[in-house]
Amino acid sequence: MEPAFKFSNYKLTCEPFVYRGNNAFKVLSDWVTVCLRGVILLLMNALLLNIASAAVPSVEILSPAENETITTTSLSTIVDIKVKSQTAIASGTSVELYLKVDGRDEFYVDEVGAGTVHKTIELVASGGLRPGSHSVRARIHIVEPTGASGDEFDTVNFTINRIAASVDVAIMRPEDGSIESGDVPVNGTVTFTKDSTDTARLTLTMRREDGQVQAKDQVMSVSPYTIDGVTFNLEEFKNYTLAAVATIRDDLGAGEVARDDSNVVNFRVESSTGLEEAPPDTEAEASITSLIPVDGSTFVNQSLVNISATADFSVIPAGVARGELAILVDDAAEYVGSSQDLPLSGDVLINLSPGKHVVSALVSVLDRDGRVLAADSMESEITVVLPIVTLEFNSEADSYVRTDLDVRRNDNYGRQEFIAVGTGRGGNGKPFGAADAIRGLVRFDTSFMPHIQLNDAVLELTLHSFDGFPTSVFTVDVHRLLGTWIEGNGFEGPGSRGGASGGGPVDSVDPDSAFGVAWAGAGDNPDINADNNQSQPHFDMQVAASVNLIYGVFSQSPAGAAVQWDITSLVQDWLNESTSNFGLLLRDVTTDGGFRGVRFGSREGNLFMLPGAVDEPRLMLSWTSGSIPGDLSGDNCVDRGDLNIVLSVVRGKATPGPNLNLDFNADGDVNIADARALVLLFTNPRGLPCQ
Repeated sequence: MEPAFKFSNYKLTCEPFVYRGNNAFKVLSDWVTVCLRGVILLLMNALLLNIASAAVPSVEILSPAENETITTTSLSTIVDIKVKSQTAIASGTSVELYLKVDGRDEFYVDEVGAGTVHKTIELVASGGLRPGSHSVRARIHIVEPTGASGDEFDTVNFTINRIAASVDVAIMRPEDGSIESGDVPVNGTVTFTKDSTDTARLTLTMRREDGQVQAKDQVMSVSPYTIDGVTFNLEEFKNYTLAAVATIRDDLGAGEVARDDSNVVNFRVESSTGLEEAPPDTEAEASITSLIPVDGSTFVNQSLVNISATADFSVIPAGVARGELAILVDDAAEYVGSSQDLPLSGDVLINLSPGKHVVSALVSVLDRDGRVLAADSMESEITVVLPIVTLEFNSEADSYVRTDLDVRRNDNYGRQEFIAVGTGRGGNGKPFGAADAIRGLVRFDTSFMPHIQLNDAVLELTLHSFDGFPTSVFTVDVHRLLGTWIEGNGFEGPGSRGGASGGGPVDSVDPDSAFGVAWAGAGDNPDINADNNQSQPHFDMQVAASVNLIYGVFSQSPAGAAVQWDITSLVQDWLNESTSNFGLLLRDVTTDGGFRGVRFGSREGNLFMLPGAVDEPRLMLSWTSGSIPGDLSGDNCVDRGDLNIVLSVVRGKATPGPNLNLDFNADGDVNIADARALVLLFTNPRGLPCQ
């Protein structure tokens, strides 16, 4: 007998028992053994299938729901993402949760483990999500001990809807018509809706027919806001226009988000003084008792100046005249008020440009017909000084090239601790002592600088050493380079050796083997070793700046002395983008017939701590910054240009001078947090320029 056993697709079939021999017990025993073995295999396979099936992860985003609309009053909304994952996993298996927002880079959230897990993630993207359509994708990633892995995804789409801020000036008095003179109150109500990051502001402007303006500014904290206690001192027989402008401004950088400027009333002030006609023998006196600021005052880093004045007057007989006080700035009337009561006083807050200004106060005693019975004046000269700020750049590349010997024409000195300028030692058809045989090159990265108006731009190099005689006089000219160049990795140590063995940087090689800028490189030099070099770029023949150096003046200790060139016009052209910044060329076109040279410190000296190193080249820019917080460039606008100045310091491209305060969060350090703080001061959304 052959007991039949079949195992196919996890189904077990035992053939019926049939006796075909003499040993019935053995045949029965074999039949039972085979069938039981099949049953055990079937159960094991079913168990393995169930485990494998349970190891497949599942993930579901519970919040926000698909197509949900989130309503907010903010331009930046923090969204809570709630995720549910469920899996039964074997020992050694990991399950990880990842999120992707709006198609941006996926980020890791957590290892969620086995079972049913709920995760709530506070989603903060660039300070929150902006109004509009968004999507979130959740991914569960499982990795088994065998290395096998799998993923499950869930995606929801949702919308953030911002309720627009609104503002409405509902009531305003006085109304059109005629009123009496004196201190006239303004009343009204303003209703508005805004976010907690918005500022509601009300500006009341009273304009007299001759153009004289009084303004009152208020921050509105709650809605409805009651205009109360606001008065304007108005004159009789004058026409006035009262305008109310209410605005909502987003403090996170979106600028103005709501405005109501439709409330304008016109009225005329009639006489209510009850003045009698002044007799011919009327006696009147007037005097200015105070004017602030006093003569000679200086306002540093402050363009908003408060000006106040007080005055006394007397009239005999009483009731026939009134006093009028005016405050003028540079001969323009900024405040006028009148009263029969004492003392007369007035003040005005005005934004003044840098420089000197004349502030004056004038008091007059006027009769019923406007005739001047007495007058007095006082004058102050004040100065507004906005800070001159400086920013220093270290060179991003420097080197020198030479043709004083034929074998030097293809050499590169990009890793040398100095930059050389001087005459030659003969070669290439030039006599010994030929002028302009060794030239220096230096470059600074100004690409991030905004279009500021410079006060000064100074190139500063530090003397390293001289070749020549104490009587040698060098005329070092600065020119604008017209093409790109590569600093290179050449270094010449004792015995013309390069690299670390020659005392140079570890990444340097000897000048002949180096790659980089040379006097003449590939295509300009018959030397086969020139193929690895770049020919020096052309330069503008116009001299941007020039300095004379006498060797003998520095012969005792030249190292460390600073030499400066004024290159303001050249750098201003770079910032205005009227010319391209490829760097500067240093050359000396004079000669005394001998070999001579002057060396300046390069950036490699201190960078690689080479012996005899001195300070590297520096470019120092100075300009007048603005008076509003964050206006570093001085254009009365806080924008991306100001942000770039901060980022240049954070990234180590530049160093601020003592008057350039970039610590916007006042933590004693300048870092990326200050850049974020500056963004909150942007005048326009996303830091767009003001013009």
